[in-house]
Parts: sequence; structure tokens; C-alpha cells
Amino acid sequence: MQEQINVQTLGTFCVKYSGTTISDETGRSYKLWKIFKYLITNRHKIVTTELLIEMIWPDEQPSNPLNSLQALIFRLRKLLNKYVGGEFILFAHNSYQWNPDVPVDIDVVNFERHIQCARDESADERKIPHLKKAIELYKGDYLPTALSEIWSLPVTNYYRRMYIAL
Repeated sequence: MQEQINVQTLGTFCVKYSGTTISDETGRSYKLWKIFKYLITNRHKIVTTELLIEMIWPDEQPSNPLNSLQALIFRLRKLLNKYVGGEFILFAHNSYQWNPDVPVDIDVVNFERHIQCARDESADERKIPHLKKAIELYKGDYLPTALSEIWSLPVTNYYRRMYIAL
């Protein structure tokens, strides 16, 4: 069984594989991780190149945005393959998608799962461990380094409301 990529999105952003941190939000790789965050957030959706271009360059576009996007995706794939190997980002029909076959452990998925398990339990004493785990997983806002991104606001608010409801 292939080891999972671990993605922490609550409170801080971090991508780990086999104990090695592979995310780097500094300098030239900022846009790579912006694409990664967007695709992992929308991992169940197919995202058009136009939407990705608008997300990466909301105010201005490079002279050849499609080539620039393709270069960024190439660099992101190369970076991920350096550590993990595999095809993380799929491309078809002028759209990109996170590969649903890639094993990935995301803290928000676990957060939601524990909340749902607590809701499903009929006895309060069986709810408590799930509620405690959900509270433990919530280390702060969803992708706090992306709070200025319009696309992240609804997701951030969604998880914040879930946490407050706990």
C-alpha cells in the first residue's frame, strides 16, 4: 500500500510525506503552492484552465497565461514527484483535476469525519472522543496564508462555523 501524503490546512499549511516536509511557501514557489491549495480544496472538481489562470493572476495576466500556467503545473508536478512519485494532477479537455486515486490524508477530512461520527452516535459518552478529536484537529482557520484569496473565504467560513458549533 502506498504511503499517504499528509496535508495540514487548519491553522497552518503543511504537506508531508514519509516524515519529510515538502511544502515551501516562500519566494518563487508561492504560485505552485497556490495551485496545490486550490486543487486540494477542490479535489472533487474538474477545474478549467481559465479558472486556474484567473485564480493565479486575478489582477493581471502574464503575456501568455496558458503557457505560464502549464509551466507552473509542470514545476508543481516535478516538485511533488521529487518526493513522492505518481501522477497527482490530471489534465483532460482543457481542465485540471487532483487525481482521486492518490492517497492523501487531509486534516479537514478527518475533522469533518469526527464531527459526523459524533452526530451519528446516540450516547453522549460515545460522542465525546470524536468531539475532542475534532477540536484537537482544528488548529485555526483553513489555509490562513490564503485568507486574502476570494476562493478560500467560503471554505474558511464553513470550517470556522463547524468549529464554533462544537
